Amino acid sequence: MMKEAVPFVTTPRAAKRLVNVYALIRMQVEEADLISLMSPQSSSAKALVMLLAIDIGLPRAAQVLRQEMRRSPHPVRELVDDVIAKCGNHQNEVRQQMQTLGELLANIQPVPDLEQFRRWLPYVDRFSFHKPEALKTILEATVPV
Repeated sequence: MMKEAVPFVTTPRAAKRLVNVYALIRMQVEEADLISLMSPQSSSAKALVMLLAIDIGLPRAAQVLRQEMRRSPHPVRELVDDVIAKCGNHQNEVRQQMQTLGELLANIQPVPDLEQFRRWLPYVDRFSFHKPEALKTILEATVPV
């Protein structure tokens, strides 16, 4: 399951951060979730690793993606396309990271379903180094009301 993280995690420091945060999350989950994380074929574990890898490798895209995952019923690939379409000219960094994310997701089969990702959002939010104020600012600029 860690092979899905490779395109997102490009430095040894980033890889170490991913492993450490993954270990911290594993220490906090209920036994049933822990069992699902330990299964090599688990789409739940794959979703968690992918969320962490995106947060580490594409932090601006991760902030917007996590917020959109809470709001939208669409699959992750559609969410990425929707955000790219909503980005204005002044959101180049977010647009660029979302385009990179879309390209990377195209090479991952299968991408876990949205509910698998949503299950881990509170944990990833907790261990993300990105402050909620930054997320709010990005979303207000990225997604028109």
